[in-house]
Amino acid sequence: EVAEEAADDAAAAAWPEQAADAPLVDIVAQLTARTDGAIVEPTLINLGHTLRRQRRYDDALHCYRAAQLLRPASAHTLASMAFTHHLRGELDTAIDLYHAALSLRPDDTFA
Repeated sequence: EVAEEAADDAAAAAWPEQAADAPLVDIVAQLTARTDGAIVEPTLINLGHTLRRQRRYDDALHCYRAAQLLRPASAHTLASMAFTHHLRGELDTAIDLYHAALSLRPDDTFA
């Protein structure tokens, strides 16, 4: 059992280096395959924010959609998707997503 835990720790420590060379789709698939959605969902959101700041809007939306599958009723995820569509000039989609976010959390000052 101790050897098994050590192997898990070694794999976890090596994962960031392996992920750096992997395509985004593979990284998201690896993250969503993990069982702890409470950890994975915010990780995907943060990755999406980073990609959005780099103006990699398609990749950011891919991360947000994956996070939304783990937690469909997240106003934060919907607002993040809305903002990304807004930046892309897709205003109708952005407005729909902002409204969806506000319907879940009316006090959200970002949405």
